[in-house]
Amino acid sequence: MNKKVKTILTSIIIIIIGLVVTSYGIISKINYENNKKGYKEVTARVIDTIATSESKKDKATGMISNYYVYAPIIEYKVNKKIYRYESREYNVKEPKVGSKIKIIYQKKNPKNIKFIKKDYSIKIIIIGIVTTLIGITLMIIKLKK
Repeated sequence: MNKKVKTILTSIIIIIIGLVVTSYGIISKINYENNKKGYKEVTARVIDTIATSESKKDKATGMISNYYVYAPIIEYKVNKKIYRYESREYNVKEPKVGSKIKIIYQKKNPKNIKFIKKDYSIKIIIIGIVTTLIGITLMIIKLKK
């Protein structure tokens, strides 16, 4: 196989990867937005934390390590009414009391909330588009030679 054919095949692979990444980003964005339907965003305040001890056994050494995980207790206001929620989402990083957290609450039932996760879908879409454009550019350059 000559160099031109190899470069064109490489370009096609890069284009396919770019299209797959772009598609994944678009699907992620759609799912992210659908997850927010019927909900409204509000800023909650961490008023306390729940700490619990967990342990993990290292498979290689057999040693057991103990550590704490934390979940925030938050307060938020909807229509001048204050709600309190004890999270069941634990993390090794302790949330700082007084810090702000973005949440969404169900419009029909403000007690039903979801924590807003970071949305990386736009970055994924951009990476996919750039990768696709690199593949197309590489192919055009090789086809002109």
